[in-house]
Amino acid sequence: MDIKAIEVKFGRKLPDSYINLVTNLSKIPDNEYKFKDRVWLVWNLEELNKKIEVKDAGIEPMFFLLKLYVKIFSNCTGLTDIESSNGSVPITRVANSFSFAEDNGDYLYMDPFDKCSVWIYYHDGSDVEKVSESFSTWLLESKRE
Repeated sequence: MDIKAIEVKFGRKLPDSYINLVTNLSKIPDNEYKFKDRVWLVWNLEELNKKIEVKDAGIEPMFFLLKLYVKIFSNCTGLTDIESSNGSVPITRVANSFSFAEDNGDYLYMDPFDKCSVWIYYHDGSDVEKVSESFSTWLLESKRE
């Protein structure tokens, strides 16, 4: 599957800077980026399309991974918002985000409702943090390992 097919499945256009990066990842053997004192594994096209199953939540491609995680969170807590350093974020925003990287069980994602700003989803507390205003800015602030 190519990036255009992923965009169709996602239902939105992804930032050009992201498209350029991800379409070249298969040519780059090392796809780790240092950001915020952590090393993030940025998923290539094959990894983005890999199906993941979360018990009692369903099966989705990796880029929709958070749709499954927040479903479990919502079912267990009954909450409709997730805590953030910027206040509460509706679960639907996180569920419809685009996950693109992982570090130790935490995930980087783009929020299409906020100009594809970049956020971290912390798996241990199911909270989120906005870390960059855009993917382009995130890319400039990160360092390839």
